[in-house]
Amino acid sequence: MGRTRIDVTIEEGVHVIKFKDKKILDEATIQAIATELYSVVEEDGAKKVVISFKGNECYAPAALGILISMDIRVKAAKGKLRMCELPDNVIQLFGMIKLNELVDCYDTLAEALKDF
Repeated sequence: MGRTRIDVTIEEGVHVIKFKDKKILDEATIQAIATELYSVVEEDGAKKVVISFKGNECYAPAALGILISMDIRVKAAKGKLRMCELPDNVIQLFGMIKLNELVDCYDTLAEALKDF
């Protein structure tokens, strides 16, 4: 599948996802990202997934719902989702909605990969 909103690489057997957009604000972008994120699990069969937020600046609250849904899909596939390199504003949002209690978050990609 051609992906225009995310980059996916495989490092140490883990699917590493990075967003191409610096800002994820509008509904069309969020839906396109959701489709591409879900395809990593549903089409690629990924069971070990890290989402890196490196280089991203801001997100609409609706984008957080996509991350929760991604976590549910990965767990349904008997896999694990990790997140890393989150900007401070995203860490604060995660804390407010308790997403940091569902998904393990790491300062660096290396730390997230090591956890698998």
